[in-house]
Amino acid sequence: MAYNDQTMLCHFRLLRGARIPLHAHPQAQNGYMISGKVKFMDAKGGWFIALPGSGWCFDGGEQHGAEVLEDSEVVEVFSPLRPDYL
Repeated sequence: MAYNDQTMLCHFRLLRGARIPLHAHPQAQNGYMISGKVKFMDAKGGWFIALPGSGWCFDGGEQHGAEVLEDSEVVEVFSPLRPDYL
């Protein structure tokens, strides 16, 4: 949606059944759930369910993954920007 060297604002539509395996990246990641339902997991076995209005934050280097439980729409901010998303 918008970016500079310090931050990147992204809008994602995620389809039910999609899985994002545990991974880490150097960027911090903050998100906001517009609609849908997503289960987020961490490397220690922790998890939480994001519903509309939920927010989350992962530090740079923190392992995390997700399972999309319903078609979902989210907005996320990465800092610094993710060159692989340009």
